[in-house]
Amino acid sequence: MKIVYFLVLSFFCIGCELSHAQPSGLDSSFGINGEVTYAPPSGYAAQYDAVTIQPNGKIVVAGLKSGQAILARYFPNGNIDSSFATNGMYTRAYETLGFWPKSIAMLSNGKILTGGDRTQKFSLLRFKSNGQVDSAFGIDGIITTTTGSKNSQYDMALQSDGKIILMGTALTGAGDAIAMIRFDSLGVRDSTFGINGQIVNFTGGYGASPGAMMLQPDGKILIATQAYNSQQISSFACLRYTSAGIIDTTFNHTGIVFGANGFLTYVKAIVLQPDGKIILGGAIDGELVLQRFLGNGAIDSGFGMNGIAAADTCVASCMALRSNGSIVVGGYTTANNEDWAVMQFKPNGTLDSSFGQYGKIFTPIGVKNERMLDIKLQTDGKALACGWSDRTTPNESNAIITRYHSDGRLIIPQLHTGINPDITLYPLPVSDLLYINAPVNAAITDALLYGIDGRSIAHLPVNNSTLNVAGFPNGLYLLRLQFTPSFSPIIRKIIIHH
Repeated sequence: MKIVYFLVLSFFCIGCELSHAQPSGLDSSFGINGEVTYAPPSGYAAQYDAVTIQPNGKIVVAGLKSGQAILARYFPNGNIDSSFATNGMYTRAYETLGFWPKSIAMLSNGKILTGGDRTQKFSLLRFKSNGQVDSAFGIDGIITTTTGSKNSQYDMALQSDGKIILMGTALTGAGDAIAMIRFDSLGVRDSTFGINGQIVNFTGGYGASPGAMMLQPDGKILIATQAYNSQQISSFACLRYTSAGIIDTTFNHTGIVFGANGFLTYVKAIVLQPDGKIILGGAIDGELVLQRFLGNGAIDSGFGMNGIAAADTCVASCMALRSNGSIVVGGYTTANNEDWAVMQFKPNGTLDSSFGQYGKIFTPIGVKNERMLDIKLQTDGKALACGWSDRTTPNESNAIITRYHSDGRLIIPQLHTGINPDITLYPLPVSDLLYINAPVNAAITDALLYGIDGRSIAHLPVNNSTLNVAGFPNGLYLLRLQFTPSFSPIIRKIIIHH
């Protein structure tokens, strides 16, 4: 009797459909369905540019709200920490401070350091652990300096001795140059670095657009940038400096290596592997590109295809490295509206098909454009990302934080009891060939098989509205069918029994 009851229940469930929403890789225990939204008042645009995680698991984000610098702290579950700053958030008007924080770091004493721009100058702003400005640092907590020309800041790094490096650009007569300034732990310029504490390096061509910086264990400094090669083609490029701020000629003989190139090149992220290999992330002509170099600056031909891994319709804006060598890439899609995107690549540069859907998770936050700007990994492997999402009103946006499961599992939307009579699947249970009967205007464009827990299992080739499931073990599965745009996708439960 128990067996009969199970089969009857199973067949009942087969007829149920799922909502038409895309499967989500978000961690529903964080915020609301995996998302935390800071929605400023009407007329404002907000974004979180950088995120960091405290040792106690609390989350600190920095960014901008229509001319106001913002710093906020959240509990690990996504609730605002009202004990921090004022009701959980620090804000200060751009007109009186002029500071846009783009980088953030936790100091060993619990204080919080942010780096950014202030009226086209490099700036640091330091906070106490409770979110109040640390007035003992600089003047009223802030330090502002310049390389002698207009500066834009893009990244910040902390040395093991407490010294601070800000990296960005300096405007020269020939174009943008890579610029760095180093400070001691008190915020005083370090005159032993470069020339009088700074570096301004014009790479040639039409200038450079650096995106990220990384420190090696030996103190050497890596810069990921877009630059122009000897043929004046926009390219991926990586520079290395000694800890004293001198170009390191042991790196590709010149201190710089040029890589993948194209018409529109965008380099925004860098990670350093334990074996010294270097991965740059960005995009070329609208396609996500990762490129790996050996520690001596040579291109690593064993990564992806001739050193390059790619994914279409996406752009990489941030990266993180897992302990097993997998590469987590955050960014956004480039097809139609921009949506948040998280991808995972294996150490050899191939997409990890066990993560999300073919190695990718796309997250539509709102109804218009949105971009992910930073990503960090928690100790449990979950990925925290931050950025912004446009509102329907022009020039308004919300600041967003999301959290993704470490294994990239896709959470399937809730069941509802309606049945679409226009689409039938037979036979059920199925042992080998599953036939799909659908209207002529509902041509199947994609078929995805998931485990009942929502994990992506396989992409199934469609042959004349027929799927072959003979190679899968007995069990209960979820099948997602994507049709031509005139027909909404569906998700059905199926039983495979040989």
